[in-house]
Amino acid sequence: MTDPVSVHDLGVKGFHSELRVKRRKRFRKMPRLLSQHQLVEYWVFQEVSLDLRPGDALFVYSEDALTVTTFFRAVCNLLQPDAGTVTNRNRSLLLNPLKRRAIRNLSVGQAIRMLCGLYGMTDDETDERFDRIARQAGVKRELGTLVDDIPRRVQDQISFSVGLAAPVGLLALDRVARVGERPYANKCMDRLVEARQAGQILLFTGKDPNQIEPLATGALELREEGSTRVPIEQAREAVMTARRSRVRRRKPQHDESDDPDQGFL
Repeated sequence: MTDPVSVHDLGVKGFHSELRVKRRKRFRKMPRLLSQHQLVEYWVFQEVSLDLRPGDALFVYSEDALTVTTFFRAVCNLLQPDAGTVTNRNRSLLLNPLKRRAIRNLSVGQAIRMLCGLYGMTDDETDERFDRIARQAGVKRELGTLVDDIPRRVQDQISFSVGLAAPVGLLALDRVARVGERPYANKCMDRLVEARQAGQILLFTGKDPNQIEPLATGALELREEGSTRVPIEQAREAVMTARRSRVRRRKPQHDESDDPDQGFL
């Protein structure tokens, strides 16, 4: 049973390093200019208020990916906010990109059990879901294989399958809503839609605008000076604009003068 989640005037502060230069006039033997780094406090985001009910899927975006991650941590009760309140009585899971060192030198079967423990499952819950996770991740026949010997995308499939099987009321997906090799990745959205229809609350973010409409029931834009709910189409357009901007800023990785026969990159 999933309980509603309420967020009221939520705000989180952060720190960034600022270079400050001081001019010395009194002591001639010392450098005339001295610099030092100081930590300056700022709002990562503030004044976020929303209500989430079972079956809601909220797409969250910001100019800074760290802002979204910080918001997910606060809503999942992993971070104490500096302002406002979060009322979330559900078991929650924040699914980040897989840290591969956590499962290094383990077999695939051991990696599944390790991730189940890291994601908050008990031994009984792990045993109950183990076969389903292995089957869904496509590694049923490779349980004895070293996880280092399988492709990284298959490792991501394992992590996603464990997260999706976790008995949580709120699942936050930080840039991992669509992972794995193509056949598996094509089914990720369908599986998340099924989880939403079953009453799970979903928070997700990503750089692909095509992931928004099939899953999201709403969208939230996070800003330092204030955050607002926006239409899904507006969120999709903002993600597309940011994607085009990244492509324009990308530097060419190849010098065409060395290879005149090379076509467009």
